[in-house]
Amino acid sequence: IYLDANTADIINSKLTQNNGSGLRWYQRIYPIHTAYVGGSSFKYLLTLLGVIPMLLMITGVMYRVLR
Repeated sequence: IYLDANTADIINSKLTQNNGSGLRWYQRIYPIHTAYVGGSSFKYLLTLLGVIPMLLMITGVMYRVLR
């Protein structure tokens, strides 16, 4: 549904079933990717999960060098 920003009237509507499967998948996953759902706690959890692999790599390299 396309809305007019000034009047909030419906300008046009489009069936999502007419979109390709890639665009439909993207529209489903995008709110999770940007942490729009789940609030602040979910955003912090995703940040932590994104940083953990980097920390494991750095500490693994440090361990290997010191060994």
